[in-house]
Amino acid sequence: MGQDKAMKLTIRKLSSDKHLLAEGVQPETHQASGAKEPPSVPAQKCSSTSSSACFSLPHCNDRCSPSPGETHLLVGTKADSELWYLGTQRCVSPVPFRSPPALFRNRKTEFKRESNVPEKNPRGGKDTKLRGDPRNTFQHSSLTLKCSHLKVTLEITWVALVTSRDGADTYIMKAETLSRAPKSVISLATGSPNPNTFPFKTAVITVDNGEPIQFNEEMMKRALQYSQSAGIPELLSWLKQLQVKLHNPPTINYPTSQGKMDLCVTSGSQDGLCKVFEMIINPGDNVLLNEPVYSGTLQALMPLGCNIINVSSDEYGIIPGSLKEVLSKWKPEDSKNPKRNAPKFLYTVPNGNNPTGNSLTTNRKKEIYELARKYDFLIIEDDPYYFLQFNKSWAPTFLSMDVDGRVIRADSFSKVLSSGLRLGFITGPKPLIERVVLHTQVSTMHPSTFTQLLVSQLLHQWGEEGFLAHVERVTDFYRKQKDALLAAADKWLSGLAEWHVPTAGMFLWLKIKGIYDVKQLIEEKAIKKEILMLPGNVFYTDTSAPSPYFRVSFSSASPEQMDMAFQRLAQIIKESL
Repeated sequence: MGQDKAMKLTIRKLSSDKHLLAEGVQPETHQASGAKEPPSVPAQKCSSTSSSACFSLPHCNDRCSPSPGETHLLVGTKADSELWYLGTQRCVSPVPFRSPPALFRNRKTEFKRESNVPEKNPRGGKDTKLRGDPRNTFQHSSLTLKCSHLKVTLEITWVALVTSRDGADTYIMKAETLSRAPKSVISLATGSPNPNTFPFKTAVITVDNGEPIQFNEEMMKRALQYSQSAGIPELLSWLKQLQVKLHNPPTINYPTSQGKMDLCVTSGSQDGLCKVFEMIINPGDNVLLNEPVYSGTLQALMPLGCNIINVSSDEYGIIPGSLKEVLSKWKPEDSKNPKRNAPKFLYTVPNGNNPTGNSLTTNRKKEIYELARKYDFLIIEDDPYYFLQFNKSWAPTFLSMDVDGRVIRADSFSKVLSSGLRLGFITGPKPLIERVVLHTQVSTMHPSTFTQLLVSQLLHQWGEEGFLAHVERVTDFYRKQKDALLAAADKWLSGLAEWHVPTAGMFLWLKIKGIYDVKQLIEEKAIKKEILMLPGNVFYTDTSAPSPYFRVSFSSASPEQMDMAFQRLAQIIKESL
């Protein structure tokens, strides 16, 4: 399909469920009896004045916006390539970022950044946009369902799906549009279960430093039902205000075409990060990170087939000189040449890095951001320990420095509210956030409505100051835990191991002196002494390489338990030397 300029699609309108289907799809559950098929309709060029050719089915009006009862499936192509993409509600929406289909993206389709936008960035930053790699077409496996088809969800009253000629049958998701319908509407379209059948009726949750949160029957019906893929509106608005207060992102008032800041709620920050990786990375891409690194990140990146390039770091985080050395293999202009395969992004945990506990200094962040601008790569700022910084003055974030719309930030409630809530939020350029949301629509569908409502009510009750007061109490707890662990380390491990004092987070990274590889010591000998720790090799791409490092956590054990554990560990080390 990607190489057919004269594309034809057979459109079938299903009266009961308001679906629009394309040729090659044979749905079993959505077929309406007596539905008539109109003849094949060729794609027609849109009358929009946008710079990218766009097409609609069956026609497009002057504003490229559907009239009541009409549906437009937009298909665009770059003038210099065979790349087709599917738009959503209006052709002007995806044009500035010329991206591949947002829902099911061919893994070989590339997001790159280019700086030839004619308008100037209002803050003097580099003008950027995302584009699809013209070398690719959409004739490959889809991102999620692993079958040869394309799919797009319109943000109006229709759902549209397009398949390649050998397309497979697929389930069709509804667009989230009922919220815009009048209350008097009689819906025969929704696939949502009837909330009157839910066995849970009411709930009251008691809260430290706050009033009980009550779910009456109506609230409970909402809490147990499907909700918006981006997050419930009241939580989204609260989080946007929080991001502005904490980071004051320069891009908050930018136009969408220049990276306007947006955010979405995810099922934990790792869910959001995985979706960001999947929407950005193509096999063979070069990505930068600093080892040792959180093992979950490595496990998310490796299946995507990217080349992971390590950037050296120390107790102050990534070393800018090391990053410069890595980047010296490319020229700044190579970012515009896909054949040169310049690094696509730098991933880092800037505060309380897991496993080292190290934090990037402000000056290093500034140097790294300038290198990102020079070599035109993205920065993925994974910051789950941002609220657990032990110094009273918090370091500026990459998001607060971002004048280009090149920073994607992941935040988490896991460390300050609850890890089991599975709520995080991703902040970044609006076009990428939109694609993460569309990914959510066809994977997890949305974060838990119940936990979103629970957290939203708590945050609105507390307000920003109340939330930050809670964060301070949590940080004080972990600061005391950290001090207790360091006291035990000084008492029992001095001369046997070395370490740097963590400035955030909940981990201490130690190196045992005189032992080349501590894997056996940690995984066998320590367990026999009833101590659980993690060997350092699991935080590297090459897990088979020997490592003298290991990670301990001070989040859960009591000070007495920490002291006893390090006493036992000291004895094991002495016996192993």
